[in-house]
Amino acid sequence: MKDLTCVVVGGGFAGIHALKAIHKACHKGLNGRKLRLILIDKGSAHVQKVLLFRPAVSEEGITVPWEQVMPEGTRFIQGRVTGMDKESKQLTLEDSKGLEHKLEYDVLVMAIGSIVRQAAPEQGGISLTGLEAAERIRERWHANLMLAVKETNAQEKQRLMSAAVAGAGITGIETSAEVVHAMRTEAVKLGLDPKLIRVHLFNAQERLFLEGPAKVAHRLERYLTDLGVVLHHGRRVIKEELGLVHVNDGSPIPVSLTVWTLGLTPNPALLSLGLSVTMDGQIVVDESYRVKDAPGVYGIGGCRTQRTPYRMCS
Repeated sequence: MKDLTCVVVGGGFAGIHALKAIHKACHKGLNGRKLRLILIDKGSAHVQKVLLFRPAVSEEGITVPWEQVMPEGTRFIQGRVTGMDKESKQLTLEDSKGLEHKLEYDVLVMAIGSIVRQAAPEQGGISLTGLEAAERIRERWHANLMLAVKETNAQEKQRLMSAAVAGAGITGIETSAEVVHAMRTEAVKLGLDPKLIRVHLFNAQERLFLEGPAKVAHRLERYLTDLGVVLHHGRRVIKEELGLVHVNDGSPIPVSLTVWTLGLTPNPALLSLGLSVTMDGQIVVDESYRVKDAPGVYGIGGCRTQRTPYRMCS
């Protein structure tokens, strides 16, 4: 009897937990059929993206080998899906060497998640989009503190000891807290006054954590302020240029580093797969996570929604 092939596309939080749940539910077999689990992801290891702020302040690793997070017996393919035939239930994928392959499936779980929004190059600064960007951020603020040790001009010294975080969602809040703590700790080691460290957090909204109670937001703001984070509500960063962060309201602020934490947007890779999506690019699913007009295909995680479809992309 033919094996049941289940392919999960995307090895983030949702994809890994889907693999584990499917393996647990079907490990005893499926009426005589054997389960064949396959994970497709373009990364060489699982990245704990919720901890992305950590490499910006330390050398702590946030990657885990695939074999440590996948259920036993799962096959891993490093590559990306470039097309699919819903009628024949076949994927087209490009592997890590650029070679094209065809892969048949019985059940397909789309869990490719969202991608991080990036600032335009002309806006300056560094967008916290991945490990490489996080490491650049750590190297930048550390180098700036080293320069501050030798700087004799008080204003320039303060600028070198100041940074900005543009975007006050969860990632922006965590990043600003971690960066100010790391910078103050390093300042002490270098003989600098840690009280001069400033990390400006710019929030376009009137307060933090709008999705939660105001009292929780106020406690969070007090915590950040005590750490040394300077909060700017109702202010949006336009760009960083020549050592100044320019905002939509008020005078520019001298900083030596700007980190963009602009939130998430649906993965544009979904638009090439012929699936029903909304105007903002999310896959449309029903209450059981089944994708509209695609038998055997499910959408989970940040790439899906139950809203009305906008169009069929091809």
